[in-house]
Amino acid sequence: MEGDTQNQLIYLPVAEIYPHPDNPRKDLGDLTELADSIRTKGILQNLTVIPGHFRGELEQRRLEQKYKENPSDDLKLQIDSPFMLDGYTAIIGHRRLSAAKLAGLTHVPCVITSMTEKEQIETMLLENIQRASLTKVEEVQAFQQLLDFGSSVEEISAKTGFSKTTVRTRLKVAELDKDTLRKVTETQNIPWTDFIELNKIEDIDERNKVLKDIGTGNFNWKLRDVLEKQENKKRLPEVEKILVKNGITKTENENEYLYTGCFSLTLGKEKIEEEVNRFIKTRQFEEKYYSVESEFRRIYFYVKVTDSPRVLSEEEKAKEAARAEKVRRINEAWDYIRRQSELCYEIRRDFIDKFQCTEKNRTAVLRGLVKNIVCSITTRHAPNTLEIAKLLKIKKANLEDVSKALSALSGIDDDNLAQFVYTTFRDGETEFFVRFIPYIKAAFPEYDPNPKLLFLYSWLKDLGYSMCSVEEELLNGSADVYKKQRKNEPADAV
Repeated sequence: MEGDTQNQLIYLPVAEIYPHPDNPRKDLGDLTELADSIRTKGILQNLTVIPGHFRGELEQRRLEQKYKENPSDDLKLQIDSPFMLDGYTAIIGHRRLSAAKLAGLTHVPCVITSMTEKEQIETMLLENIQRASLTKVEEVQAFQQLLDFGSSVEEISAKTGFSKTTVRTRLKVAELDKDTLRKVTETQNIPWTDFIELNKIEDIDERNKVLKDIGTGNFNWKLRDVLEKQENKKRLPEVEKILVKNGITKTENENEYLYTGCFSLTLGKEKIEEEVNRFIKTRQFEEKYYSVESEFRRIYFYVKVTDSPRVLSEEEKAKEAARAEKVRRINEAWDYIRRQSELCYEIRRDFIDKFQCTEKNRTAVLRGLVKNIVCSITTRHAPNTLEIAKLLKIKKANLEDVSKALSALSGIDDDNLAQFVYTTFRDGETEFFVRFIPYIKAAFPEYDPNPKLLFLYSWLKDLGYSMCSVEEELLNGSADVYKKQRKNEPADAV
């Protein structure tokens, strides 16, 4: 009978058709409207089914109980084989099947066909992708299923119409913790571009940690923080070669030596060599050591005094150690301020680069010019004329020509309006969260907010910018870096 009806339209009892357990689309959505349409017009497009069905959990439990009461080889064989020969399994038309049940239909039009497991998954995936009805979790799991069934990236790309880069992105997302992925995507529409950025994190544990903050103001900061650490870790061997070459020995026992300074691993090779040379010249008669911060942020310098004009007392040694420890903490505090200032500048810059000016937010964008005028009066800062000239697409010297400047200004379109206003603030990676005066690095950072950043963030928030917790804490004075904790430090420690 089935052979005669293969690939022919036939009406099958709804009660004998089962949903496919591996259907990529788990949530069928609201079926009320579709059920009403089916009740009025019937099913206008047939279902595609295969003979037999996969045993459900209830059926499996009943079978196992039956085997427990009366064991037999036949029942054991059935338990081990999840596929039943009776009934049918839906491949295409899961929503129509559920809506038909809701509408009270007893039979639905179907085409019976034969497919391998791989073909079943491919068919369901393609059907749902064409209708753009899969959630992100469902989509990445479906791609992973195709890979598990033996399809290559190239084959998946050819069959789905997605580029090979997109397929690889989806498969990379499939590596993430499924529960966390489902949680962060079920309440908000996270753009795939965020997942592309997240995929740049190589360590899966770190990736899952940052995943928890995707879609929040903290995401961009945590992403860049981890990527910086990742890059530093890769650069470390090259840096250590420079240190060892200059006779500086690695140590894991920092407490045995005297701290003398540190430098950030984010510095370029030339700057690092300058730091190393300075350390060698200033401590040329002492044994030199270094250690690596556990978070791969800094390299610390230490010395073991071998030639001293006099023997230090225990009290003098304690004072010297306390002085060195305080210098280390001050250096770390200022390095933190510097690093976060650079990191948050990148986030601000990225936000503006991607910002789309529309008729709805145009007033908020232009309000930035008003805030910048007040900011200029308060901080006495001058706009970056070179950057403004670039945006106006004229030479810097032509800004002094009124007619040329006005003509160029009239050519500014909405695509560049926010970028133009932002440029007038003269933001940059050296824009510290506190007023920065070089000589005060001899002391801990004090909370003295940078007024330009206060004005700038006020405008960015008007545009929908979401500050991360680090930005808020550094800007409002609640950051731990401002809490000095000077217990047991001598008054002349610096």
